Amino acid sequence: MLKIVNRLIRPVPYTAKTVFSPLFSLRYLKNKLSYNRINVIVSKKVSKKAVLRNKIKRIMLLHLHPDQSLIREGIDMTFIIKQLSLGKNSIEIGAEIDLIFKKEGILK
Repeated sequence: MLKIVNRLIRPVPYTAKTVFSPLFSLRYLKNKLSYNRINVIVSKKVSKKAVLRNKIKRIMLLHLHPDQSLIREGIDMTFIIKQLSLGKNSIEIGAEIDLIFKKEGILK
């Protein structure tokens, strides 16, 4: 679980840079803080069952939590999960996150 400081209460606005992946969309925007804030959105369109929606959120946050030191500081990120990520395991989702971060230059 992320620290309260690193949780983003409201999603990043539509004016932010958006990156699309088969498993999720990532919206990110620089903030004026010295730490990152992360938000994961899983709508009811992905799954009607709260258990499955929470499972995907936990997998995403589990992968992002130890990587905080590798990510550039001062970024607000919102992950919008797509339905295709329901059948994927933690390793596949983590590999997709790493790929997007490297492609966008979010990693240090």
